[in-house]
Amino acid sequence: MSAVEAASPGGSGHDPAAPGGQITQPMSPSAAQTEVALAQAQDLKAWWAEVEAGKAPVERFQLFPAYPGMAPTWGFFGEAPVQGQTVPVMGDVGDYFFDRPRVPESGQTRAAAWMAEQVEEFALHYWLRVQAWALPLPYPELGHVPPPPYLRSLSWCNPAELPELSGTGSVQRYYKLRADGRIGEFPPGDRRTIVDLRELGTIYEWITLDSRLFDFDMTLSVGGDDLLSLVVPTGTTVHAVLNADLIVNQRQPRPGTRGAFGVGFGLMRDPPGGVIAFGPDKVQPGLGLEVLRVLDSGEVRLRAVMIMARPEKLLNLSLDPLDWGLQAADLLTLGAARRFTEPIAEALGQLPMRGIGFDPLFGSIRLLNLATGDRAASELCISKEHFEREILAKDAVTRRQALLGTRKTWLQIPNWLDRSAIPEWVARGETVDPSEGESV
Repeated sequence: MSAVEAASPGGSGHDPAAPGGQITQPMSPSAAQTEVALAQAQDLKAWWAEVEAGKAPVERFQLFPAYPGMAPTWGFFGEAPVQGQTVPVMGDVGDYFFDRPRVPESGQTRAAAWMAEQVEEFALHYWLRVQAWALPLPYPELGHVPPPPYLRSLSWCNPAELPELSGTGSVQRYYKLRADGRIGEFPPGDRRTIVDLRELGTIYEWITLDSRLFDFDMTLSVGGDDLLSLVVPTGTTVHAVLNADLIVNQRQPRPGTRGAFGVGFGLMRDPPGGVIAFGPDKVQPGLGLEVLRVLDSGEVRLRAVMIMARPEKLLNLSLDPLDWGLQAADLLTLGAARRFTEPIAEALGQLPMRGIGFDPLFGSIRLLNLATGDRAASELCISKEHFEREILAKDAVTRRQALLGTRKTWLQIPNWLDRSAIPEWVARGETVDPSEGESV
């Protein structure tokens, strides 16, 4: 599709040849960091193809059992060659039922061909725009005009509430053009209208996404019965890079499969800083694959794969007392104060003998298992590996909920190839309240 066609209701709405794509402030992550993350993700995808072909070994284990229509979701530990180094990695893989045509057996061949066309358009053109939605409110706003402040205590009107969001909300930030290598920034009005992924490799060399996982956090309980709990605020903005080598757009990839279409993205680590050392915004190298496969029967299966580097630490507590106040603010506000503390931390980071940190959690786990001959791990689940499995299980559940939730939009549109049938809120990617801003 050309840049002119991209301005249609079903396109991105952005003409990269037009002015206004200049970057107004330094990229974060930078263009160089983006290129590195992309190369790492390409290596991970090549390694994963070897794993699925049975040519590269991994330690595989079940995360949680199947439920009707599904297969068990499993995790793995392995070692992947990434940019000339061997990197310990972990990941999760889920295969889920998505849809199927309700036709007699005599019409399956024709229905499967039609379904492949529909899935390709949905997965590569609109899927990233419709992965967030609002949960129902217990007391819906009935359109009342808010009373003046001095009468608010007397009002019987239900208070206005912003809906709680679920799923994943994404905006596109930066792009690199294939024609001349120019790097630009998507205009604010088009950031939710994520480009047709088939334009990767023709118009764009890569694009970057900022994705918010609304349902992701980690709770670690110590002592049983929630005697002590640590909530790790990992529901933050995740930076990702997409290009043609990561996208899945295949016809007849294997016997029994009519087509496979979906999103592939490399993860980029946020600039270092803060007390939390591990989370979706701290992972690199990393690769996510979200693919819809159309079988010869017409059935559509969702396959979600996440590969990430195994964490070296969970917390990063400084040995320098100057950092303690900043880290306490970061931890007590669950990361909300980070935008205020980061400039101070950067300034302090210029001083000598700074940046040295330690992880009391993983360090204590290692000492405890050393003292008990690993009985703490084998009998009480107190181990780094157990925590890693918890991370993978949480990631798999969150991603399954977000991706299967898009079926509600998929089923609403009778023909995804009919541009006139696509609602404006789908075409523009406005599936969440625009008043929430761009950092969804």
